[in-house]
Amino acid sequence: MDEQLESLIQREQISLASIRQRAVLSNPRFFSAFNRSVFRVVSELLFYLGFVWAMLDPYHRSWHDRTGRTLVINA
Repeated sequence: MDEQLESLIQREQISLASIRQRAVLSNPRFFSAFNRSVFRVVSELLFYLGFVWAMLDPYHRSWHDRTGRTLVINA
């Protein structure tokens, strides 16, 4: 096998492993859920600017997702 290809495969395996270690898929705790609900109301009061932000964000995270440190996924 070519050395460059082997090196690329090893780097990909390492990066995938580090992503798995950082990913925690669990329900948000009380403070995160409360913070998320408060900032959703703030976003609604400010002419839905937080939702407009989500359209422009590459991960589609709005203000209440960012402040609550949450990510919504399709499960």
